[in-house]
Amino acid sequence: MSTDEIKLNKVTLKETDTGKDMVIMKVPEGWTSVVTTDRNSYRGSGQPFFVKVRLNSGDNRTSVWYLSGLHYRDDHMESHQDFTTDLYGNLYRKFLKVEDYIELLAKADLDDVTDLKFVRQTDWSSNAEEQEKLRRKRIDELTDPMEVVDRVYRKGAVREYSFQRNGYKRRRVYSAVIQGVEYAAWKEVPWAVTQYLTDPFMQDIAQMGMRLYPNAQYDKTLRKWIYTTDYYTDWGIRQILIMDAPESEFDRSYKKVFLPLVNFGVGYTENLRAEADQMQAERNSRDRKKRAEIEAIQRQKQAEADKQRAAEEEKRKRDQEAREKLRQTQNEIADIRRSMYENSQKTQAKVREMWTDTFRGDTRFVDKYGDEHVIHTYDNYAYKSGDRYVTSDSPLDHGWDWEELEKKKY
Repeated sequence: MSTDEIKLNKVTLKETDTGKDMVIMKVPEGWTSVVTTDRNSYRGSGQPFFVKVRLNSGDNRTSVWYLSGLHYRDDHMESHQDFTTDLYGNLYRKFLKVEDYIELLAKADLDDVTDLKFVRQTDWSSNAEEQEKLRRKRIDELTDPMEVVDRVYRKGAVREYSFQRNGYKRRRVYSAVIQGVEYAAWKEVPWAVTQYLTDPFMQDIAQMGMRLYPNAQYDKTLRKWIYTTDYYTDWGIRQILIMDAPESEFDRSYKKVFLPLVNFGVGYTENLRAEADQMQAERNSRDRKKRAEIEAIQRQKQAEADKQRAAEEEKRKRDQEAREKLRQTQNEIADIRRSMYENSQKTQAKVREMWTDTFRGDTRFVDKYGDEHVIHTYDNYAYKSGDRYVTSDSPLDHGWDWEELEKKKY
């Protein structure tokens, strides 16, 4: 091959371990390729797996790496970590500038070189205005608080570095595209508004308050009314392309190999995309199952709470009935004791009266009006006419103007 010409061919590269067709990209003639993935490690979690391609020139002086960049490299980003959580407690990383990411990556990759210098950077940005319009449109269509608002590629950058390694001058260039996955952030509608939604007397006022939260919806998992307040972005690196070449060959390789690869991009074969889609579907299924399990647990807890409340209410009623019955019993016992005491007092009073009358030699008689007359006699019969009394042991007939008195019965 001429030193002035580098011919690129569009080829399908196979995974080194399995021999499966994995990546479609342009490869210079005479270069070797190695494709590796870690998809087996990530099948359990359902995340997209990592894809790495290495291309080497025939003389091994120049190398190109393609990294899918689907995972954060936290060891390079510890000082730049910035986290946020959504209403469900899911953890997300906020925005990291793509140039900062590349710089951290370069310093980590080139920590063993000497005379490391930044040469230049070329940027390209997304169509922000168009993306904002699409994002706003998606917001109006939201039906699920876990739903993605928008998936966009916000910004890309190419950063070039020079250095020395083993006494030879070399150049390395990095290209990265940063990906933003935007989610809706949700908050709870104030309880002061929602507490009256089912109140027939306050419902109209509550509905007026709900107008302040036009996209509010009831979340069965949280058992709360929630609404959209803000949006947060889960940032990640979509792909990284790196080229390392001798100083003398860098300009030619950069123009003939690196830039065409950046512009052409890297595609995945149908089976790789299908496998990734299958993993994502499995992950979505697990997420739905997990949420269903959470809802089932919430329903079970609610049912148990309702059952507990019903049991407590039943116990309260039984206790109330028992207390009422005990109170009635105590009242009845008190009435009986009071009656017994009163009867005892009456009996004792009668006994005292009988003993007093016997001691004095008096006998008590009652007239037709119920008035009591105490007469000093032991006779069984007594008669009254005005203020005069007559007694005898046998009945007498003194005439019409005499009233026969009845002997008092104790």
